[in-house]
Amino acid sequence: MIARALEEKGVTSDRCEINRQIKADNKLLRELKAQIERLMKAIRNTISAIAEAMETVRQNMLIFRYQLLHTRASKQIISDTLSTVLPEFRKYTEIVNHLKDKIKERRNLLAEKKATPILHVAKHMELSRQIAALTEDMEEPRSEKNVLLGLFDKSDDAGMKEIRQWVDSIEASLQRLEQAEGRYNSELDTALTQYAELTKQAVDMDTAELGNARTALRQDKKQIAIERLKTAYDKQYDYSRMQRAERDIVAMLGEKVQTQEKLSIRQQLRESTEQQEQRRRMPQKHERER
Repeated sequence: MIARALEEKGVTSDRCEINRQIKADNKLLRELKAQIERLMKAIRNTISAIAEAMETVRQNMLIFRYQLLHTRASKQIISDTLSTVLPEFRKYTEIVNHLKDKIKERRNLLAEKKATPILHVAKHMELSRQIAALTEDMEEPRSEKNVLLGLFDKSDDAGMKEIRQWVDSIEASLQRLEQAEGRYNSELDTALTQYAELTKQAVDMDTAELGNARTALRQDKKQIAIERLKTAYDKQYDYSRMQRAERDIVAMLGEKVQTQEKLSIRQQLRESTEQQEQRRRMPQKHERER
């Protein structure tokens, strides 16, 4: 049933989480932009300075890519939920509007019949026939409406106001996510441009020395990105999504996967276990909020 599907998805909690998340993401974006602006202004053409700048930009790209992946996943969840709810809700709305028209038409016929002199027998009979036909025509849509009310676990039209408000709210959340997706794409494009500028500045530097300097910084920079994302996303932080974000950035920058940068098996298992524990607790969270 639709009502059960909404409950299982914890849509009310998800909507609140989306609003909180967008605020946290915007705060993080402002911090990252301010950081990179200061760094780009203060940059010196030395290997250590270029390495620091390139790895900081790369760190930010990891964050932007993660934000994009998270936002798109949230959009998909909302879209899937709406695809379940909207068709039946729109059908309900169409039936309600159809019944309103029929009720208005029936009311007009009753008023006309009442105003018609009783001596006009033929006219009375025709109006009575039309009223009876309208009444019969309304039975099927009324039955369909009751079925739809049951699907939404509502007993009357007043109860459907809650569903209408939810639809409006969740569609607004989807719009906000689409706007956020555009911002993260823009920030990622800007970071790519900054990275390209730094690459040009490093063209005459010793490649091996620069590479070693960057490698020495990379794990710390990655950890900073992870900690910032964990702060912003809290229990919503997803280790596997971070892995995918890193693979995407490696591909975007044309980097080779460095064996020494891979996590140990023990660390992978530990972080994977943490993610499973977070997912296990999430239904309990939704249940408490409901």
